[in-house]
Amino acid sequence: WIQAPNTDDSLPSVRAQAGIVSPSGKLFTLKGSGSHQVIYLDKWTNSGNPGQFVYKIGNVDEDGSGIVEQPDIYEPDHGDSQAKSCSEGYSGCHSNAECSDSPSGVCCTCRETYIGNGISCLKEDVSIRVAGRLSLNVNGIRLEDLLFEGYIVVKDGRVYAAVDGLPPSLGPAMQFLKPLESIPGWLFAVTPEDNVKNGFQLTGGVLNQTASVTYSPQHVVRIRQVYQGPDAFDQIRVDVDVSGRMPEFPLDLGLKHPEYEEIYTKTSPGEYRSTSTHKYQLNSGETKEVRVEQTIQFKENCHSELETTPQRIVSNRNYITYKEPILRIAGFHRLGGGPVFEDPCIKGKAQCVANSSCLVDGDTFKCVCNTGFQTEYYEEELGCVDINECQESTNNCHEDAICINEIGSYSCNCNSGFIGDGIKCESVKKDESGQQQIPGSVPTRMDCQDFSDPQTCTCEQGFEIQNENNDLGITCVDIDECSRLSQVCSTYADCINFEGGFECRCHEGFRGDGQDCEPAGCDTINCPAGSVCDDRSGSPQCVCPPGFIGSPPSCHPYKPYQPPQPPPPPYEPRTTPGPYSEDPTSCRVVNNCHPRASCIAMASVDDGYRCMCNPGYDGDGYTCTESDLSCVETDICHKNAVCMSDGEQSSKYVCICSEGYVGDGYNCFPSGQCSEDTDCGDYGVCEYNDEKESHECGCRKGYQFDADGRTCIPERQSVSCSLCDPNASCVQRGGVNVCQCNDGYRGDGISCVEYNPGCDTLHNCDENAQCLYTPEAEGYRCKCNQGFEGNGLLCQLIITCYYEPSMCDENARCVQIEDKFTCKCEENFFGNGTVCKAAADQKEEFLLLTKGGAVMRIPFTSDSPGFPINIEESQVAVGITTDCVEGKVYWSDLQRNTIRRAKYDGSEAEEFLKTSGQAEGLAMDWIQRQIYWTDSVKKTISTANLDTREVKVIIDKNLVNPRGIAVHPYRRKLYWSDWNRKGPKIEESDLDGSRRGVIVSGNNVKLPNALTIDWDRDELCWSNAGTKTIDCMYLQTGLPQTVVNNANYPFGVAVSADRYYWTDWTTLKIMSAPKGRGSPITSIDIPLGQDKPFGLAAVAPCPR
Repeated sequence: WIQAPNTDDSLPSVRAQAGIVSPSGKLFTLKGSGSHQVIYLDKWTNSGNPGQFVYKIGNVDEDGSGIVEQPDIYEPDHGDSQAKSCSEGYSGCHSNAECSDSPSGVCCTCRETYIGNGISCLKEDVSIRVAGRLSLNVNGIRLEDLLFEGYIVVKDGRVYAAVDGLPPSLGPAMQFLKPLESIPGWLFAVTPEDNVKNGFQLTGGVLNQTASVTYSPQHVVRIRQVYQGPDAFDQIRVDVDVSGRMPEFPLDLGLKHPEYEEIYTKTSPGEYRSTSTHKYQLNSGETKEVRVEQTIQFKENCHSELETTPQRIVSNRNYITYKEPILRIAGFHRLGGGPVFEDPCIKGKAQCVANSSCLVDGDTFKCVCNTGFQTEYYEEELGCVDINECQESTNNCHEDAICINEIGSYSCNCNSGFIGDGIKCESVKKDESGQQQIPGSVPTRMDCQDFSDPQTCTCEQGFEIQNENNDLGITCVDIDECSRLSQVCSTYADCINFEGGFECRCHEGFRGDGQDCEPAGCDTINCPAGSVCDDRSGSPQCVCPPGFIGSPPSCHPYKPYQPPQPPPPPYEPRTTPGPYSEDPTSCRVVNNCHPRASCIAMASVDDGYRCMCNPGYDGDGYTCTESDLSCVETDICHKNAVCMSDGEQSSKYVCICSEGYVGDGYNCFPSGQCSEDTDCGDYGVCEYNDEKESHECGCRKGYQFDADGRTCIPERQSVSCSLCDPNASCVQRGGVNVCQCNDGYRGDGISCVEYNPGCDTLHNCDENAQCLYTPEAEGYRCKCNQGFEGNGLLCQLIITCYYEPSMCDENARCVQIEDKFTCKCEENFFGNGTVCKAAADQKEEFLLLTKGGAVMRIPFTSDSPGFPINIEESQVAVGITTDCVEGKVYWSDLQRNTIRRAKYDGSEAEEFLKTSGQAEGLAMDWIQRQIYWTDSVKKTISTANLDTREVKVIIDKNLVNPRGIAVHPYRRKLYWSDWNRKGPKIEESDLDGSRRGVIVSGNNVKLPNALTIDWDRDELCWSNAGTKTIDCMYLQTGLPQTVVNNANYPFGVAVSADRYYWTDWTTLKIMSAPKGRGSPITSIDIPLGQDKPFGLAAVAPCPR
């Protein structure tokens, strides 16, 4: 028992509290007092004994007040900071929530009859109050601590919000600030399905929201709302800040806000963004539009289970008014509902640049820069670049802290002698003996030698330091080895991260310890009905049987074109016995099933397969007819409808709206009430009735209700034929003139639009296509099924290696990747699957270096000198790369404008191709057999095929001084540096030059030279001559870091398994430093004089 029950409708009682109180009333409470966590006080302690707390009270004043201090031996034990799993007693969940362990960590789930995210839980269907303060600085008017209140009827998503104290000069314009009410609406929107979560189920009411409301380019208002979650009385606490400029409106503005929807897109963990246009109807008859852009940020709970599809919030029955000095906004909010939503970002996100996200914007999409980035235009190209919050003074670091800019963010670290999270820093106090007194506690899994210097702190194995809002300013967090380490597990295993470590788990159908997995037999996996197990590729996998296409469990019959002559079977019979040797009469071989049936495996029939009608159809499999979906079997009726018989002579049951409601049974509304125009039938409109405070159906101008009071018909007066649309005819009906749209057009006759009937009317789709609604066409169009291509009217089978194994190289196999079959080279072979080559047996590892007139072979250590593998006085060798498949080195000759190649020992030297400019940087895609290079004269990036030598320019715009280049065949990405003194940067693109974007710029890069890939860590590394460093960026996160300092003047760069190497134009040597520490730096001498060393490449077996 921690809370007294309510005896009336007043606020709930405060939960139990424990602490120390002085005679003067000064109160010191224990952690969790007044909250749901008070139930854990018997388990927590600061002295080692559960439930026991010891404090020192000193400096007692005359009134009895004193300073409460922790004991000298301070051993805090709070379940939520010590326990890392439910089994260990984790106490971070709400008292009305269940705790469960998952691979991603602890997960809290509210119990039945409660709603929330597990950290905060409130009683279901109990109305919620919102309380807080609003500050504004608008049009030069500053007001503080205005009362902001809200009331939420949770069961139907109804929200009332009010702001008290607004002057008449601002009140009318404030009526457009819908985000003040829409965020509570997002939190408690009605959810139609159990697996769909509203905002409170995601956040627990703890979130930050920023919004901009644009009236015009000159009038923009910014709103910042900080929701702090439920307080001791279960009220949602919020602080609101409003700033900017508003236009002036009259007091009798009179706004009406029709039904609208907002699409919230998840752009990153714990972040949703939305952009929408709101249309308001004014008393004057005018329409006013405002643009609203919102960002919601919060800490995820059970993040691995969160939905990533956009949220569609529909708001109707909106009410807005300002009567001095109070602004009131209200509305009903529901999640989803209405027509099926097709996410335009599924395709649109491919057009967004790096560091940006795709947001749904009505029926289309919009690319916006991620948080911490801003839009930058360069020669008509758009990019998202990092905001340096430290330089632009937009950070909130303490005056005794240093601001550290990071890609997309920043961090604050307290200065030496201070302690805190960087936002708040306290001076480190010392006791009489000179020992440091540390306020609070040291984070778990951490050991510090000097608490005033976070750099002396280290974490346990499997954890790393990260900035945190605590006394030290840092904490230890788990290292996700699965995303950080490259190929830590077998190709046929999943990597599962957990606190302090990770586990490799073999895929279904494989056996082993996770790091080594070998195929198991078909007897180890269970395939879905209608599919079969195929282990011909060496590993068992579920596939659709011959005669079917798709991916299990969705296998669809394939009926290829058959000529009039004796039709051959769809697939050639096998010449050798195999798993598919079957009776030729089986539907597995000749698909004689109905188009609406499937060939299903059944053990009860002789040949093992039988034709069965698809769901929704009845018959014997050879003849199938559409079946009626009955509401008796499936609950498809609206909550205000009943399932009734269609008549005494009929066995069919249909949905009928209950008494007092109207509709089709699937959607029912109170009689006379509506939510949108379509609820009112043809020529009807949904209008708000101020007296009844509800929406009601009315008729358009020129129409009136029929005798039933619900159907709109033309008013009984003649219409002037001159009002008819050019595509309409004026006819007499009932003694009056009526405008009627001509054939092929739709409308009311006054306005007619062309009507192109779709496949829902024509029924003209190919049998291997579906009739689907297309927003672009605003109608139904034919679309070929998966596995087919065409215009929907004619669809042809896409031939893959599954049907034509000869498409694959003899050293490749046909595998299923996602929903497609493709050729993949066998182990130790490289290529695109159509052509596979065995990799050279490379046992020895060393460096290759270009040095003007020579190409040198240099050992990794200075134990023995290197030697030249190619010397020509007339050449200037600069760029260099290697082909690990054929064991060859490629280098650029700037004197003769050529690219040359040779074996690693210098033999078989030849000219590969001539270039039109000067190739400074080279990179090799050994899988697709392509070489890439930067041309500093032509200002281009080009590629050539190693076999055909066909050259193609892929980038020829917005390059100033392109130099280094690297390619990542597995990520299908190209990276290059631009040595532009005015704006140095590193960019990336797809291998064809598309989807280009800046990934490193600003203070993180100055005079970048060569690039290379660290395959062991999956990092992009580069020599940074302007900062005299070697820097790397983890490609999974996009965060750069310096790995070697004091590198003098680095040019070429290479990486081995354990060291970084670079050529130095100051020492004229190859310099080296170990990974992890970056020091000490050692040197390797280069033979053949004091010429400048240029490119550098590390020779090793092909990365996997």
